[in-house]
Amino acid sequence: MCGRYSLEADIFALLEFYRLQEAQLEFHGQGEIFPTNPVPVFTGTGGLTSMDWGFLTSFSKRPLINARGETVHEKPTFRRAFQVSRCLLPASSFFEWRSEEGKKKKTKLEISLVDRNLFSMAGIYMTTQTNGRESFHCCIITTQANEQMQSIHDRMPVILPKSAEIEYLTGMSGLPGLQRLLQPSEEELRFRICD
Repeated sequence: MCGRYSLEADIFALLEFYRLQEAQLEFHGQGEIFPTNPVPVFTGTGGLTSMDWGFLTSFSKRPLINARGETVHEKPTFRRAFQVSRCLLPASSFFEWRSEEGKKKKTKLEISLVDRNLFSMAGIYMTTQTNGRESFHCCIITTQANEQMQSIHDRMPVILPKSAEIEYLTGMSGLPGLQRLLQPSEEELRFRICD
């Protein structure tokens, strides 16, 4: 599960991170991003754009913010987007809540990478039409927790190695190659208790 994340970078840092010359959006960094917020998304050929976080569906009261990596290629809600509309969501960290024995209140943790200030989470996106107006919505793909995360939660976002970003966006290795990328991160994580 990934219910909130942060992006502590301005648009210039994002342009450098994705090796772009320009973007059609403004962004100044955000310490905590919530579902339905507009977020920067990298689509590859479409560059950096803004999308609302969460898929809108007729059967869910709330936007769907996560898709399971194990089934994203077969679930009707996500299948088409995974085939043709993959994207990257830049992030500095994500948040999770840990249950503490004997305590009712959970402890909020900010989780980042030890060796990188910015990383890309694997995502998918969809386009909707409302009153003739086109809008874009994105969803984060999650996977099983790695060993570092297991005591906190059984899921985590798919954090792609920098070297795998283009392969994920283009799908040049086909479905088996894409599924191979949707694995728990092997990078060392840093955990910070939030006040």
